Amino acid sequence: MSGAKLVQRATARIEYLDLAKAIGIILVIAGHVVSSDTTAKKVIYSFHMPLFFLLSGVLLKARAKYSKETWVQLITKKAKGLLVPFVLWGLLYSSFSFKHTALILYGTRETLIAAESLTSLWFLPVMFLAFLICEGALQITNRLKTPWIGILISTMILAIIGFLCPHHPVYGNPWGIDIAFIAASFMLIGMLARAGIEKLSDAKYQAVALAVCTVLFIVTVRFSSSSVGYVLMANAEYGNVIVFFLCALFGSATVLMLSCLITGKFTRWLQPIGQKTLGIFLVHKPVVELGRSIVVRLGSSFDHPIFTILITAVALTVSYIIVTIIQMIIPDIVGLKCETERGRK
Repeated sequence: MSGAKLVQRATARIEYLDLAKAIGIILVIAGHVVSSDTTAKKVIYSFHMPLFFLLSGVLLKARAKYSKETWVQLITKKAKGLLVPFVLWGLLYSSFSFKHTALILYGTRETLIAAESLTSLWFLPVMFLAFLICEGALQITNRLKTPWIGILISTMILAIIGFLCPHHPVYGNPWGIDIAFIAASFMLIGMLARAGIEKLSDAKYQAVALAVCTVLFIVTVRFSSSSVGYVLMANAEYGNVIVFFLCALFGSATVLMLSCLITGKFTRWLQPIGQKTLGIFLVHKPVVELGRSIVVRLGSSFDHPIFTILITAVALTVSYIIVTIIQMIIPDIVGLKCETERGRK
């Protein structure tokens, strides 16, 4: 099968999307391996979270009709797939107390740190709100004669709201609502980009697009920074917002074009990983921390490329096995039941 062809099997899963998710989760794990003052951290964090929001948006579709029942079904589905795992894993990683529970339910990286829970979980309530914001925007633009123009305008408006919204310096905003507006803007971009991605079906054009996006990403990432030295979307640390947005778009486009180009070549290895990204996201960090501690005890640095790659590969493999076992027992807590149901529709 040619890498130029974007395959959609009977399960309705889009292969290039699963491959992009697999690359994304590998970057997430590697980003948690390396130290904060490394170039690798700066490069990965400049776009890896916007990438996941953009990829989620690729599957967005405006509904023919929005009713009370539609919204109830939407909220229920997203709550089961995102908020249930958020609360369960938040409590699992933290020592129980009413204070910790309240901090976890507040749902920001800042309060997850205070609750001594898994800080990465901030992503889930933000994603939940971003989905609702996108659906609200689509309900409005669906009434227009040219919906795509309305979606484009909505993308800009949501980004502006997110950037202008003050971020509480101690606790953040509940469920990262300010970050969710920016996340929603990336999701709408992903929705708009899907048609263009799938029209770019020739491998030669994909290769050219990959080269162009890579060069533009390399140029923009040089200017990417923030008060903590790198982009930290979880804390609304973006640095220069224009540089952040461009860098995130070019980095995400690079991953997408690479995924399109390798579709059919690495699908066997990467697609299963891409289908379990949420679960891997939830369980990988303790494995990474164990790997880092072992390397330090051996008198080496986990920032050395060899050890970074080794820890990333081991954490990915172990996490995949753990998620596969969980999937056979209680798939709801890693969001896989919802993913499976969506794949069958």
